[in-house]
Amino acid sequence: MKKITTCPTCQSVLDPTTGQCPKNCPNPPDKAKQSTPPQRLKPQATPKYICPNCGTSTNRPRMQTKGLFAVELVLWLVLILPGLCYSFWRMTSKYKTCPTCESSDIIPTTSPRGQKLLRENAHKT
Repeated sequence: MKKITTCPTCQSVLDPTTGQCPKNCPNPPDKAKQSTPPQRLKPQATPKYICPNCGTSTNRPRMQTKGLFAVELVLWLVLILPGLCYSFWRMTSKYKTCPTCESSDIIPTTSPRGQKLLRENAHKT
């Protein structure tokens, strides 16, 4: 359904194709000044992960990498092949942790246990 726009000067209905007033008023409205429909608010998303240790629910868990950067650096400086292997292992061993308590026991909220924890934490607050 098209929105009917009127001329602010004479209140006549504007031509839908050109946007001009049929009475040729001196101040035709710009298309940018025409009112736009109000923006709808997005519903608040359900968090994707929940921590069973501290009860934090989040959409963005913290990514942790196993190993130490200092060891990786020494292996690259001293021995190139072990440095390459260590770097590959570090990059493939990333895991998700809780942003609050840094526990690696973070659970998706789509799982039955995650749903149970969401319900329990909703009653606590």
